[in-house]
Amino acid sequence: MWRLCLPSSLPATFQRASINLRSLSSTDKQWQAAYLKAPQAGAPIPRDLTARQRRIIYRSKQRGWLELDILFGNWAAKHVPGISDERHVEMVERLLEAETPDVLKWVLGQSEPPLHFRNEILASLREYATGDGHVNDR
Repeated sequence: MWRLCLPSSLPATFQRASINLRSLSSTDKQWQAAYLKAPQAGAPIPRDLTARQRRIIYRSKQRGWLELDILFGNWAAKHVPGISDERHVEMVERLLEAETPDVLKWVLGQSEPPLHFRNEILASLREYATGDGHVNDR
């Protein structure tokens, strides 16, 4: 019964979409490979990290907005294992408690963060987002 409701051109539409995806230029594919690496939610987190560090990495990948999940999750996977200072760990945890839209605006420089969020961690996240070319004016 549902089949009668579908437009007859649906398979052709899917076929065109798959051809379009396959015909991406090598530059587009390189850009996707370099900048659109989604954090692997199911990827194992190294056992040599503390429970607190593993929790931070996991929560960084589960913010709720794909853009921030990718950005914050990849940053956390790269930087959190090297954070040993208790003060910096607390800064990351406070940033995880902040509202997702606000954090994204702060990281992308669209608005200024409150004074208690202006710290080395947010600066590092901003540098990761903009300095490494992960987010730019493309």
